[in-house]
Amino acid sequence: MRSLVLLAALLSSLSLPAAQRAVPADRFVDSVGINVHWSANSYRSNWSTLKQKLGELGVRHQRDGAIAPAYPRARELFQDFGIKTLWITGRREAGPWPQRLVPEQAASEIAELRALTDCTIAIEGPNEYDIMRPQHETNWPGTLRRYHEAVYQAVRADPVFDGIPVVGPSLTSLQSYQRAGNYADIIDATCLHHYQSTRHPGTTGWGDDGYGSIDWALRRLAAAQGPGKPGPWSTECGYNRELGAEVHPRYINRTSAEFFRSGYIRSFKYELLGDEWGLLRGDLSETPAFTALKNLLNLLSDRGPEFEPSTLRYTLDGDLTDIRQLLLQKRDGRFYLILWQEVASWDPIKERVITVAPRPIALHLGRRFAQAAAYEPMLSAEPHRTVDNAQQLNLMVNDHLLVIELTPTTAPSPETASAKSKASKPAITISPELDQVWAQRLLQRTTTSLAQGRSARLELSAMGGQIVVLESLANDTIEVSLLGTRMRLPFDSLQASDRASLAADLARRGQAEDHAIAAYHLLRIGNSNAARDHLWNAGTEAAQLKELFALAP
Repeated sequence: MRSLVLLAALLSSLSLPAAQRAVPADRFVDSVGINVHWSANSYRSNWSTLKQKLGELGVRHQRDGAIAPAYPRARELFQDFGIKTLWITGRREAGPWPQRLVPEQAASEIAELRALTDCTIAIEGPNEYDIMRPQHETNWPGTLRRYHEAVYQAVRADPVFDGIPVVGPSLTSLQSYQRAGNYADIIDATCLHHYQSTRHPGTTGWGDDGYGSIDWALRRLAAAQGPGKPGPWSTECGYNRELGAEVHPRYINRTSAEFFRSGYIRSFKYELLGDEWGLLRGDLSETPAFTALKNLLNLLSDRGPEFEPSTLRYTLDGDLTDIRQLLLQKRDGRFYLILWQEVASWDPIKERVITVAPRPIALHLGRRFAQAAAYEPMLSAEPHRTVDNAQQLNLMVNDHLLVIELTPTTAPSPETASAKSKASKPAITISPELDQVWAQRLLQRTTTSLAQGRSARLELSAMGGQIVVLESLANDTIEVSLLGTRMRLPFDSLQASDRASLAADLARRGQAEDHAIAAYHLLRIGNSNAARDHLWNAGTEAAQLKELFALAP
């Protein structure tokens, strides 16, 4: 008996990895949006390029004003990339900006959005009316409430808007939220514009009662606008590029992660284009923050139906002070553990970069994984380290996001395996004629891409390596390079897997037709998992492909 008691005491003293429930990876991706201004000349005159950049960025939502120039842009972005729009309401009297809101025009404003419900993610109240109003209007809270109430009533009275939430109006100070009062009966979610000056996303604040911190914003601002309501939506957030190329991308990605783990439903970065706040510079070139966010979103993207994520047993050893953790999972079973130091990377007083030393952290997993891959999205889209048969990893955690991808050794669950089998198995035999049509479309898009100076690559199964397509020649022939050796190949000599590899590479440009071609060729070889994202971005052809391969609508 004494030995059993000692054994029980020994077992209870062992530090076994704790089981943590993951969150769907795509739910995180879906939380990120961006502000745009399609009525502004800088946006209008660069529509084609900006549209392409938005597709590459990987955001699911944009935010813009509910005005006529934005409507066709929203429609096209949804058709080509599945991007939905958060509409800002607020019709005003005519005259020099800013004029008074006109509550009587709210219903007609909402009526204009009836034709756009399929590409609408939510409808938001007027923007920062506490400061964007005529100076002589002292009863701005009354005007704002009447307008927002008219918006809410118009939306909720029309069944076409069922499922589309109405988000509260944005304001700029605690005093304004207090003056505006409780909106709980006329909103579906609260709204903030949570900027943090030049402080880091997880700051504990820089004033009384933790002013400026996430905790303060939730307790004081969101609670004032809609006590008990879901939210908040931070429909504006972000940082001025005065922080510089070292800090700005760190804070942009960390804001997305920090807001998400704190319960924000969505956070919209301000903004896509601009020389002060833009993720793209005025000359349309990408900032490091654009690249960092693009790498993060594309790594974690996992479109598809809802699923119940599983648990992961793991522990972290080392100095865990200010170490943040976010555990995500994709539908195919892969886990993504995101780690970072939530500390200041910028000194707001001395206005200079703070060099943060990497922190050594040991990750102990409760079971062995086929592979662990370490990504740093701020630095690269590719993993900087992979470990096979992994159960323990020694990591260096920085003040930018570290994403550990864990690929299980076990097969998918019976439900997942069954779903994948059904999704990837064609319901009909693909005719040679139809296959040739899609092969020709791939060749034409390859030719166009090369003519525009873009690269094209594929994994050639017959040679076991990656080749670069150099030129599209006459007679359906392509010139390629493998390990520095140039050769010519008939396009019809490519195997189905070769075509799928090439099509997936071309789809990186983000055009709907390229995504449709990639989806077809990936489904042709039974890779429905890889085809999922392309189907989502394939525009009007998605439905035809789903019908052809007997996929769920």
